[in-house]
Amino acid sequence: MARQDVVLVDTSVWIEALRVKGDAEIKERLRQLILSDRAVWCDVVVLELLNGMKGEQEKKKIKQYIEDIRSLEINRKVWQKAKELVLSCRQRGFMVPVTDIIIAACGLSHGVPLMYKDRHFDILFREVL
Repeated sequence: MARQDVVLVDTSVWIEALRVKGDAEIKERLRQLILSDRAVWCDVVVLELLNGMKGEQEKKKIKQYIEDIRSLEINRKVWQKAKELVLSCRQRGFMVPVTDIIIAACGLSHGVPLMYKDRHFDILFREVL
């Protein structure tokens, strides 16, 4: 998998895409990433989606995505980056959910850009990194 060719899609984007009245631009961008086999995620994203799924339709879609979407490994390098990010956030006075820290660390460690719709990532990428 060529890292520059894929995009780590955060839970916030998957949720927006699953909404009936979700942002059309986000839905289309994600659709294109999926069709071109460029969308990836990590197990934290999968867990968040499974934890928040609503109804049989969403459950069916998420299960299909689990079969089709490639996953980035959360390895020792990712955990080390996550620890660094937590410390950097705390030094600067920011509280970012641990799940978002791990997702960001996964993208950074694998050299993969992150697609998100979550202000916590704005804090990480604009104020911390």
